[in-house]
Amino acid sequence: MNNIYERHVFVCTSGKTCPKKGPVEDILGLMRQEIKSRGLKDKIRINKSGCLDWCDSGPVMVCYPEGVWYTNIQLEDVPQILEEHIINGKPVERLVYKPEKE
Repeated sequence: MNNIYERHVFVCTSGKTCPKKGPVEDILGLMRQEIKSRGLKDKIRINKSGCLDWCDSGPVMVCYPEGVWYTNIQLEDVPQILEEHIINGKPVERLVYKPEKE
């Protein structure tokens, strides 16, 4: 195993609001389970993160190397994020954070 991952995903599981706005531990667990069952543990890393400082938009997840931020994610969004973005490289636009225009 090399320690260089193709993708690295951080799921906020702490902070003031992410755990209250969605099942963050279940989201994390489902992502890890799916990556493992698909034999992708050496290519894709799923981690808990501390507060990502976007509390009003939680639950929050960020995917690297692209630096794509997902907001307001729920358990039912996980299969689509995994398949389309994490595995196939195409971000799920309906969940991607879009800054408000000033």
